[in-house]
Amino acid sequence: VPLVQIVAGFALLIAADSVFVWNTLLDVEQAVSISDVLWVGGFVTLGLAALRSPLEVENSNEILDQPASLRRAALPLTIVVVSWILRAYLVFTGVADDAFLAVVSIFTVALVLARYLLTMRENHELTDKLERKIDELTERERQLSHQAFHDPLTGLANRRLFSDRVEHALTRSRRTGHLSAVLFVDLDDFKTVNDSLGHGAGDRLLNAVGARLSGCVRPGDTVARLGGDEFGVLLEEMDGPEHASKTAVRILESLDVAFPLEGRQVFTRASVGVAIADRNSGYVGADLLSDADVALYAAKGAGKATYREFERAMRVGAIERLELSQDLRQALNQEQFFCHYQPIVDLVTGRIVALEALVRWDHPERGLVSPGAFIELAEESGMIDNIGMVVLQMAAWQTANWRAEAKIPADLEVHVNLSGRQLEDPYLVEKVRRVLASSGLPSSLLVLEITESVAVEIAAEHLGVLEGLRDLGVRLAIDDFGTGYSSLNYLRALPVDVLKIDRAFAQTAAGDTDTVLLEAIVRLGNSLGINMIAEGIEVEEQAATLRRLGCRFAQGFLFHHPLSVSEIPEAVASSCNGVVSEPSEDLDPETGVHQ
Repeated sequence: VPLVQIVAGFALLIAADSVFVWNTLLDVEQAVSISDVLWVGGFVTLGLAALRSPLEVENSNEILDQPASLRRAALPLTIVVVSWILRAYLVFTGVADDAFLAVVSIFTVALVLARYLLTMRENHELTDKLERKIDELTERERQLSHQAFHDPLTGLANRRLFSDRVEHALTRSRRTGHLSAVLFVDLDDFKTVNDSLGHGAGDRLLNAVGARLSGCVRPGDTVARLGGDEFGVLLEEMDGPEHASKTAVRILESLDVAFPLEGRQVFTRASVGVAIADRNSGYVGADLLSDADVALYAAKGAGKATYREFERAMRVGAIERLELSQDLRQALNQEQFFCHYQPIVDLVTGRIVALEALVRWDHPERGLVSPGAFIELAEESGMIDNIGMVVLQMAAWQTANWRAEAKIPADLEVHVNLSGRQLEDPYLVEKVRRVLASSGLPSSLLVLEITESVAVEIAAEHLGVLEGLRDLGVRLAIDDFGTGYSSLNYLRALPVDVLKIDRAFAQTAAGDTDTVLLEAIVRLGNSLGINMIAEGIEVEEQAATLRRLGCRFAQGFLFHHPLSVSEIPEAVASSCNGVVSEPSEDLDPETGVHQ
């Protein structure tokens, strides 16, 4: 290495000086003395050391200008070599005197020292660069560590850091006896904001929600974004379980205040699930998170915009949902689904003008499973797409068969419910076209129903799907009209043919305030040239009010419960003769499902 060569060079020079002094004291004269040889060796060694790089760094990002570096390193060595060749020549020829040799020696040493100083400066520069590089790498490592444990959008803790802190909190709870709690917060209406105002506005809303959640907890608590529109809150060292419930209420109240977004006031609601752990609960982090998730599901099932604390009975329900979800997949493969059909009647003539296909599940062990028990689960698991297509195929084929056998009028329509997830399928139009082509059902007799809540959330790209269905000749109906965000905006934007008035309006008695709203809805539909169908009609007074208000069509238990395939031809024939068939005695009075 250069340091060894430098030390060796100076050692040779010291030895040369020592020999020279010794010879001088003894008055010894030599043509070529040993000191001369040592001097030459010393300076040559120093010159060679100057050629070596002071730092040898492998895989360095700093690429030196090698030709320039070699020239700088070779310059003093060249002078040293030339001067000593000249000195040796002069010594051998006897031309040089001691004064000349001293000057040459001093000049050579000065050059070596100059090179040494230059090397020190380069070392200092390289050290500075190395320190800056280390600082950059340290900062980059800090940033990567922050990114690994924090959400890039909100800056809050992410699921990984949140789970780790939950584990540590439980450990401290077991040691101190204090309670810990996890709250799962899920926004109920976030998709509406994303679809209507764009993802940029959705991101800003998530940031604002994160800030409000942070303002609802103590400095030592943790707020995390777990993904999508779901947040987590960790409450540590609580004195009692009421602290968790108070925090949940505080969160709901804070989110109930409008968010200023895109120049407008945006309201969003949230559901909160709470799970509490004490020193004797035996919880591990994953269990506490799972129970908070179960409680969140219960809060959503309770109508949203509320909170629920975990109870052990909820876990049983979660296990049942898991088992039911697995059974759903088998039900598709084993063709356990079938359809009942609820007639839609003309309030003036009493004739059945349409049938609504309602899916039923004949479970091999549970028996007949109510749609309310599995439809929401099917939507969450994504199986609603396949179930929806199965229902569409069965309804189209069955209606086509009835028409072919002349068991129903040729113009009788069939209504099939369409989920929001199905609208997101880019191949939906083609799938419907194939069903119509294979079944032989005229497209004009197929009415696809979507709920009003789905209608207001339809994004621009999904609007093209509805227009594609309209191009096929399929008609579109809005179900549960009047329950959500009814406005002329989406009625103008969507190719709507039918409005089905929600039973909450249709069941009002004459003179009630809601009758005024019902009349306004009917007038709205009639003015837009849209057919109106009232749902949930159970008594004749309701039917009479609808006739008076100008609503032409209705369905409900007053006319028919959902009927099996074998019951439809007789019911249709009876209605054509002015006779309304009585519902079967084995029907559930609330759901119309055969018991």
